[in-house]
Amino acid sequence: MRVLPRYIDGLLENSGGWLAAPRNPAMSTALALIHGRPANDWTLEKLATECGMSRAIFSKKFGTCLGETPTHYLARWRMQLAAGLLQ
Repeated sequence: MRVLPRYIDGLLENSGGWLAAPRNPAMSTALALIHGRPANDWTLEKLATECGMSRAIFSKKFGTCLGETPTHYLARWRMQLAAGLLQ
Protein backbone atom coordinates (compact mmCIF):
# COMPACT_ATOMS: atom_id res chain seq x y z
CA MET A 1 0.00 0.00 0.00
CA ARG A 2 1.01 3.57 -0.58
CA VAL A 3 -0.38 5.02 2.65
CA LEU A 4 2.36 7.54 3.36
CA PRO A 5 2.53 9.00 -0.18
CA ARG A 6 -1.27 9.34 -0.19
CA TYR A 7 -1.19 11.05 3.19
CA ILE A 8 1.50 13.49 2.01
CA ASP A 9 -0.47 14.21 -1.16
CA GLY A 10 -3.51 14.99 0.96
CA LEU A 11 -1.78 17.58 3.13
CA LEU A 12 -3.05 21.09 2.69
CA GLU A 13 -0.84 23.43 0.70
CA ASN A 14 -0.15 25.64 3.73
CA SER A 15 0.15 22.89 6.32
CA GLY A 16 3.43 22.60 8.15
CA GLY A 17 5.61 19.82 9.39
CA TRP A 18 8.39 17.69 8.03
CA LEU A 19 6.05 15.65 5.83
CA ALA A 20 4.69 18.79 4.18
CA ALA A 21 8.16 20.12 3.28
CA PRO A 22 8.49 18.11 0.03
CA ARG A 23 5.39 19.87 -1.32
CA ASN A 24 7.22 23.20 -1.15
CA PRO A 25 9.97 23.32 -3.80
CA ALA A 26 12.22 25.66 -1.79
CA MET A 27 11.93 23.59 1.39
CA SER A 28 12.47 20.41 -0.58
CA THR A 29 15.65 21.90 -2.02
CA ALA A 30 16.84 23.05 1.40
CA LEU A 31 16.28 19.63 2.94
CA ALA A 32 18.02 17.91 0.04
CA LEU A 33 21.03 20.19 0.49
CA ILE A 34 21.18 19.78 4.27
CA HIS A 35 20.73 16.02 4.19
CA GLY A 36 22.84 15.47 1.10
CA ARG A 37 25.80 17.58 2.18
CA PRO A 38 25.64 18.00 5.96
CA ALA A 39 29.38 18.75 6.26
CA ASN A 40 29.13 21.71 3.88
CA ASP A 41 29.69 25.14 5.42
CA TRP A 42 25.99 26.04 5.23
CA THR A 43 24.91 29.48 6.34
CA LEU A 44 21.45 30.95 6.24
CA GLU A 45 22.56 33.09 3.31
CA LYS A 46 23.95 30.13 1.33
CA LEU A 47 20.84 28.01 1.84
CA ALA A 48 18.53 30.92 0.98
CA THR A 49 20.52 31.66 -2.18
CA GLU A 50 20.41 28.00 -3.26
CA CYS A 51 16.63 28.10 -2.79
CA GLY A 52 16.27 31.37 -4.69
CA MET A 53 15.01 33.39 -1.74
CA SER A 54 16.09 36.20 0.52
CA ARG A 55 17.40 35.21 3.95
CA ALA A 56 14.38 36.67 5.74
CA ILE A 57 11.76 34.98 3.58
CA PHE A 58 13.64 31.68 3.54
CA SER A 59 14.04 31.67 7.31
CA LYS A 60 10.37 32.52 7.86
CA LYS A 61 9.13 29.86 5.41
CA PHE A 62 11.49 27.24 6.84
CA GLY A 63 10.37 28.01 10.38
CA THR A 64 6.71 27.92 9.43
CA CYS A 65 7.07 24.67 7.52
CA LEU A 66 9.45 22.78 9.81
CA GLY A 67 8.90 24.43 13.18
CA GLU A 68 12.51 25.51 13.75
CA THR A 69 15.13 27.73 12.19
CA PRO A 70 17.29 26.39 9.37
CA THR A 71 20.41 26.64 11.54
CA HIS A 72 18.80 24.71 14.40
CA TYR A 73 17.58 22.06 11.99
CA LEU A 74 21.05 21.74 10.47
CA ALA A 75 22.72 21.52 13.90
CA ARG A 76 20.22 18.89 15.07
CA TRP A 77 20.75 16.84 11.88
CA ARG A 78 24.52 16.99 12.29
CA MET A 79 24.21 15.87 15.92
CA GLN A 80 22.05 12.92 14.87
CA LEU A 81 24.64 11.91 12.31
CA ALA A 82 27.45 12.26 14.86
CA ALA A 83 25.54 10.19 17.42
CA GLY A 84 25.06 7.48 14.82
CA LEU A 85 28.79 7.42 14.11
CA LEU A 86 29.57 7.08 17.82
CA GLN A 87 27.34 4.05 18.24
